[in-house]
Amino acid sequence: MAQKINPTSIKIGQQSPWITTYQTYGKSLFYFSYFHTSYFSHIFLLSSLNNFAFFPNFFFLHNKIYFFVKYDKAINLRFPLIFTYTKNWFFNTPDFKVRFFPISRNLNLASAISFYFKSLVFRKIVFRKILLILIKLLSNQLKSSKLVYTKFGVKKVKLKGFKLRLVGRFENSKNQMSKKIEYSEGSLSLLSVNSFNEFFSLNIYSKLGVCNFKVWLFF
Repeated sequence: MAQKINPTSIKIGQQSPWITTYQTYGKSLFYFSYFHTSYFSHIFLLSSLNNFAFFPNFFFLHNKIYFFVKYDKAINLRFPLIFTYTKNWFFNTPDFKVRFFPISRNLNLASAISFYFKSLVFRKIVFRKILLILIKLLSNQLKSSKLVYTKFGVKKVKLKGFKLRLVGRFENSKNQMSKKIEYSEGSLSLLSVNSFNEFFSLNIYSKLGVCNFKVWLFF
């Protein structure tokens, strides 16, 4: 026996009517309550959280709201993390909770070293001295282990070698031409199938000019 096809569902990939249409399938009360909760949660996110943070997008998954907060200062919340809305409508507004969880990401060690280099520049330390600090730091960490995330899962690797390069105007001299400093140590081969490397490039703007700092880490 042929089954009936919902005309909205069969065109869902082309019309995308999720903003204005929610499907019932004989469970109107449940789906209306879900739509009701989503609507007032949307109002809350656009009105309350915009006062102290910026989030570009958010999405619903298993009746929970997930969004990424981008904020460069400590967030000081002056209101509780449990909110209750009341409306003079026929249906009561649902109660929902808001919790903040920090998300840990896989740290790129090369990027961490580059931004550490940049922070030392802002402290007005000489460029050559900063390179000596990084060379000593990385030399002491050779053969150190690190956990990395690959498409095959978690893998333990060891630091085999590194390479640093600084190009630009980083010395206060009469010569207006850019200079280049490059240093490498350890095994820098990429011919091995099991090799793993990290790379990061960073432009630094100082009163002497523009400098480009690059770092390679070989595992």
